[in-house]
Amino acid sequence: MKYYNYAIKIFDSLRSGTNDESPLYVATGEGIYLDGIECLAIANTPSDITSTITPTESKCSVSSSKIRIGNPDYSISQWFYERQNSEGTMTYGEKVEIYAVDADKNTYLIYMGIIREINNDTLETYYEIEVADVQERLKTSIFDREFSNYQAESISDINTYRLPHYDDGGTRKGFTIIEQDEGDTDDNGNAVNTRVITFNGHVIDFVEMIYQIAFSTDTLDVQVSYLSNDWADFVDLESFNSVRASLSSSSYQFYFEFREAVGDPYEYLKENIYKPCAIFPYVNSQGKLGIKLHKQPQSGDEVATFSEENIISVDKKAITDDNVVNHIQCKYGWKFKDDEESVIRYFGNATSYNKFRMFIPTDSPQEIEIRGINNLSDTARATFAQGVTDAIFSRYALPSIEITLTVPLEEATSLKAGDYVFFSHETVVAWEGDNSGLAGIGATEDEEDPFGGVAFMDLGVEWGAFIDGNNLGKAIDGTWVVTTTEEEISHKLFNDTTDPNFKSCLENHNSVCSFLNNQGGY
Repeated sequence: MKYYNYAIKIFDSLRSGTNDESPLYVATGEGIYLDGIECLAIANTPSDITSTITPTESKCSVSSSKIRIGNPDYSISQWFYERQNSEGTMTYGEKVEIYAVDADKNTYLIYMGIIREINNDTLETYYEIEVADVQERLKTSIFDREFSNYQAESISDINTYRLPHYDDGGTRKGFTIIEQDEGDTDDNGNAVNTRVITFNGHVIDFVEMIYQIAFSTDTLDVQVSYLSNDWADFVDLESFNSVRASLSSSSYQFYFEFREAVGDPYEYLKENIYKPCAIFPYVNSQGKLGIKLHKQPQSGDEVATFSEENIISVDKKAITDDNVVNHIQCKYGWKFKDDEESVIRYFGNATSYNKFRMFIPTDSPQEIEIRGINNLSDTARATFAQGVTDAIFSRYALPSIEITLTVPLEEATSLKAGDYVFFSHETVVAWEGDNSGLAGIGATEDEEDPFGGVAFMDLGVEWGAFIDGNNLGKAIDGTWVVTTTEEEISHKLFNDTTDPNFKSCLENHNSVCSFLNNQGGY
């Protein structure tokens, strides 16, 4: 299947005081429709979209794409001016969807995000819009208003209307603000109470409520009018519920205290929820945020399978120790008022030793601050720290195999960085498993391109081990790239053996043998 064009929908949802929404539809070609409306053929191909997850750091990068839109008769200027200059209306933060369009005019959603930046040239002949994934919202400070000395809301009003919470058998769970005497004084030396926001509840409740605050949703009775999107529209709730079910023990009932605003909720979640709970976030092709645990595929897990039938090319094969973790420092028993830990424990993993009984070289020890387990017993806190290190060591104590492959876009649109993948290909030796794999292959004969030329996605992943034979599993880490170009068609030929740099496994093996023989060491 060939992909010739792209279509873009810029929403008009952040308008208040009117129901007259009028989204902007643009495309890179004529005769393309979205929502039954013909798109204006005035857009250039969107720039590449890259989503990178780094589970060892419990991090998913904030991806983005730039779209250039022509401005015939200044009609696009008028659309933007109406929204920039209207009271209660915004374009920054507005939702955008990007679709790939095939020769039959079928559309495939490949990205959803929010407007981060808008630029234009001096004469306004074009506009360039940068769209970032919705994690961008999580980098906005929260709790500023609750801690401000210059707002008139009472403690009762804040607890009732501004802080997300729920009732659990008569006990308030979630966020609560209190005032208490901690010995603070004002500029005149008068005693003043200190405001403290606390959280008590399940770790996934904490993540969901931070999203509710950051997205200013209808769940809260007090909102900023131009941030009225419902947080659930941007979240893969199925993944949240799956992780919540897995983390069902009482150890995951966390407790936090805040005495100042959280300047970067994105980083706070990463350091205080994701790392301690062996979780990593991801963004799927529909632009929704999800979370996953550090664990290997189970028998019932849904996986993608790639083989000669749906692989255009295998572009890179390497063994890497870039993400090996063999030394972790855990800090817990947090003193919230003093903002410091009271216990530090070190964990090392013996499986990271090489044959010389030396640790595989890595960066300095990974640090994990586990503030949320403050209310657990000493034994339970120590057990929790041991559990999270075991989860990380089981996945990252040894080097892994890294493979980069190119697959058709129609195969890739349903996948995301973080998906489990089984992989089998005649050009890849099975380094582990019951079958030792192929000894090597010769250069293949030129063959007809079975895909007819396609736009493509590059998938660069760190792989774990082979399940059996040439079936490779345990893929978690990686970079997922939607590759676009300024050309009308972006394609890559299958098995291009005309490349003078092409060498088979056998040719490479013989080259190494020859070199070692010449050195007298083989």
